[in-house]
Amino acid sequence: MTVKPEAAAQRSQRKAIVRLPPELLVRQQERFPHHCEPNTVVSLFALRALAQRINDRTNAALAPLGLNAAKYNHLVVLYMTPSQMLTLSEISDLIHTTNASVSATIDGLERDGLVKRTPNLADRRSMVVRLTARGRKRVEDAVPVRYDDTEVGMGVLSLDERAQLASLLLRISAGFDSES
Repeated sequence: MTVKPEAAAQRSQRKAIVRLPPELLVRQQERFPHHCEPNTVVSLFALRALAQRINDRTNAALAPLGLNAAKYNHLVVLYMTPSQMLTLSEISDLIHTTNASVSATIDGLERDGLVKRTPNLADRRSMVVRLTARGRKRVEDAVPVRYDDTEVGMGVLSLDERAQLASLLLRISAGFDSES
């Protein structure tokens, strides 16, 4: 997967809609009066839109480094793991994506010389992914870029508000987990 800096920058600069247009909310309430709590609908719409906006900004910010949000996430989880080595399944669990997506992203990172697959000595049926020296350097270059870009949005919140937001998001996540 090749990152096209121009396309990533254009998408990032696009005006993002993070608020559900009121007429759409009214229509949903009219059609589904017993299945439309307005604050829930607006909150989930805003979360999904904001997640896309964050990915768009991340893609644009990291494009000069030959990375995008997905590649960055894979590299960072490997970097932050003490051994800098994980199975594909472990990466999948940590970044909340499918094994197929992990495999495709790792293929690209391996072509770029940022990771290397090796046999898993603990379980010869699987492979482990290791960061290369080049991969470690790329993460060290990318983390400050990503952090500075994230601060643009998060900087509007105090540290206490950030902690409160994290707590609320984790509670929502736990709510969805309790249904499983």
